[in-house]
Amino acid sequence: MIKLYCAPYSPPSQSVKLTAEHIGVSYELVDCYTTKGDHLAEEYEKLNPQRKIPFIVDEDFKLGER
Repeated sequence: MIKLYCAPYSPPSQSVKLTAEHIGVSYELVDCYTTKGDHLAEEYEKLNPQRKIPFIVDEDFKLGER
């Protein structure tokens, strides 16, 4: 299943969530609170070195903003 890393109140994150729902893609939502520094955590940096949100992980495929 696709994991979607999103900041709860981020307009880009909301756009990705709404698009996924509109086209019928199921996903597991992982909230990343930038106010708590979730996007700066070492575990998240290993997945996404740019530490940008939103970010999608589908098995070995990773998609984020560059």
